[in-house]
Amino acid sequence: MTDVLRRRELNRATLAPQHLLERAPAGALDMIEHLAGMQSQAPLAPYVGLWTRLRDFAPDSLSTLTEQREVVRIHLMRTTVHLAGALHLGPGWRFAVGGAGSPLLRVSEAGLAGPRSRSRVR
Repeated sequence: MTDVLRRRELNRATLAPQHLLERAPAGALDMIEHLAGMQSQAPLAPYVGLWTRLRDFAPDSLSTLTEQREVVRIHLMRTTVHLAGALHLGPGWRFAVGGAGSPLLRVSEAGLAGPRSRSRVR
C-alpha cells in the first residue's frame, strides 16, 4: 500500500528543501548553490529570497559576491534569469555556473566545449 500525502503534507514537503519553512544558518553562496540558482529577473528578488531563507542574511554579502563575480545573473532554466554560483575556470572572464561538482557545472563545461549538433548531444 502506498502512502498518500495530504495537501498540507505535500506543501510542507515541497517547501522544506527550499528552506521556506525555517531559516537556515547558511551563507548566501551556499544557499544559492543549494537551490541550483535563484530566480533573478528583478535585480532585488534574490535579496528578498535570501532574506527569507537565511537566519543572518546581510544584503552587503550578496552585493560583494556579485561584485567579486562569485555569483552571476544568467539565463538558465527555461531561459529565465537566475542568480547562480560561478566557478572561474581560468584566465579572463570565462566561468561555468555552479559550484564544484554541481550538476550546473557539468552542463556549463559541456557548453564551453563548443556547439553540439543534436546527434552529438545523445
